[in-house]
Amino acid sequence: MRTADGIRARYQVLPSALRMPVIGLLIVGICLVAAALIPGIGFNMDGIELTWRDLWRTGIAIALLVVGPLMATVGIGVLYAKAWARPALVALPALQVLPFYVVHWAMGSPSLLQSISPGLFLGLCAAWGLGAVIGLYVLPVPRNYFEARRMG
Repeated sequence: MRTADGIRARYQVLPSALRMPVIGLLIVGICLVAAALIPGIGFNMDGIELTWRDLWRTGIAIALLVVGPLMATVGIGVLYAKAWARPALVALPALQVLPFYVVHWAMGSPSLLQSISPGLFLGLCAAWGLGAVIGLYVLPVPRNYFEARRMG
């Protein structure tokens, strides 16, 4: 009960602009792990429907088991205002795609981004990064949240 109260208290002081991202990171992270571990759950990857068996046969399940906890960890890091959470959130799209590309390269699994050019993906990552930098480092409320937690 004490832990739940502590988490609730941290969530209440979390700036409103960070509340939905934290919840989203936790939920999506859990769902990605569930997709890899629970038989019968499929996964759509860039228009390719993969069954649970396909996830394991192609190695995509391994990427899901890396990306899911990564996302949940970043969400928890933001909730607890950890110093590493802001840079991780800025780089999140690249961090999310990397395990899929490693599995694609190592095991010949389907490409996560076969319908998007590398240049467009890099542009989207840059746009995300710029928005995240502004939202986490420039806007005063989120910036002060992280800086106050670091100092205190």
